[in-house]
Amino acid sequence: MSARVMRRGGLALALLLGVVGCKGSTEPTVQSEPAPVRAAEPRGTQTVATTPPVTIDFDRRGAEGARTAELPAAEELAPVAFCPSYSGVVCRKIFACAEPESIAVDAEAQGFSDEATCRAALMRFCTGLLLPGVVESVAEGRVRWDGAGFKRCFAGWVALGCEAPLGDLPDRPECRDSAVGTVEVGALCGSAFDCAKADGEERVCAFDEEGHGVCERLKGPGEVCDLVKGECREGLVCRGERCQAPGGIGEVCLFDADCQAGLACPDKQCARLFPR
Repeated sequence: MSARVMRRGGLALALLLGVVGCKGSTEPTVQSEPAPVRAAEPRGTQTVATTPPVTIDFDRRGAEGARTAELPAAEELAPVAFCPSYSGVVCRKIFACAEPESIAVDAEAQGFSDEATCRAALMRFCTGLLLPGVVESVAEGRVRWDGAGFKRCFAGWVALGCEAPLGDLPDRPECRDSAVGTVEVGALCGSAFDCAKADGEERVCAFDEEGHGVCERLKGPGEVCDLVKGECREGLVCRGERCQAPGGIGEVCLFDADCQAGLACPDKQCARLFPR
């Protein structure tokens, strides 16, 4: 029976945020040539002629605009408030910090056109992929939820303005440590946060076709694996019935995913599609 594996954290966030770049990025720039002078941004709410068009409030741009993201007044962030707060602060930072052209790339991929529809798209992502079932898991004791810790994590991220990467909120240490799973390997689970942590192991909630979840330990290099179940740790593939790194040129494969980035599997061997 096939299974789907739920990994906790923000890895799936790349599906939404894609290539959005931050205006306030601290990455070094090459100084060999002077940077081109950008035209001054307009004022007020304007629909920008990107592809597709996006509507941006230019009066709330930049670091100070990013810090206007709203969080609940309560000292603790309850499980039911996580996704609305998450979608609000992330979309506020996207529209305050990213260049309009970059916003448009994700707008086209995710079907939003302004900050309100961005929040709706991110809510769907959060409730459907990032945090499904966690409210029930907290209520039933499978997850110990530190609402004050989540509030500090969110508030600290907002305070950074445009300095923090747009996609790192769920994987910030303060957030990861604020939801602690209590379910051991082999026991039933209901969300990606349920499984107890263990040093040196990656544990996940694996669901069967009927929706029943069980905490499983993902397997490391050299361990026997089932190709269908996706049992290998992050960065490994199930190749030749064992978890191992993706294959290099000339190594045996069944699928393109068995091969290293930039390679394919045309004839059961990893190869470049376009040889140099």
